[in-house]
Amino acid sequence: MTLALVDEALAKGVRLEVVCERLGVAARTIQRWRKPATAEDRRCGPHTRPANRLSEVERRRVLAVAP
Repeated sequence: MTLALVDEALAKGVRLEVVCERLGVAARTIQRWRKPATAEDRRCGPHTRPANRLSEVERRRVLAVAP
């Protein structure tokens, strides 16, 4: 719905920056919304485990007491 409104505004000659300002989103957000679902995710995530990661025993204990 929002992308349809953005496209309509752009077709009428409104600049993308103005549309984004009015919507309260960044232009990059609009680009991400338009990205096809089949596009590859190229983010570089963490390559190491965090030093403060729970051990499997600690994880099970937390899950056992969690409601």
